Amino acid sequence: MKKVIVRTRAVYHKIASVEINIPSHIDDDDVRDWLFENEDFFIDELDKKLSQASFDYGRGLVDGMDDDSSDSETRYDILSTDGKIYYGGHC
Repeated sequence: MKKVIVRTRAVYHKIASVEINIPSHIDDDDVRDWLFENEDFFIDELDKKLSQASFDYGRGLVDGMDDDSSDSETRYDILSTDGKIYYGGHC
């Protein structure tokens, strides 16, 4: 008898988001720094939502999540007054 190992690799991901308000005097180019300095305003809620999120099949490379070489990534998107994304980037 021969022994054979059969393996399956399936990749799943979770995505969670929170919407926060930041002071209007913060320039778009400084939002990333503001988020780093004030993560205590949102990090617990984001972690809670991530733990409650369901798993989806695949790497989760959607909506600006595009770093296929990383196991996780975080980004921010700034919304215009009509709710459309006009600026953003990775944290």
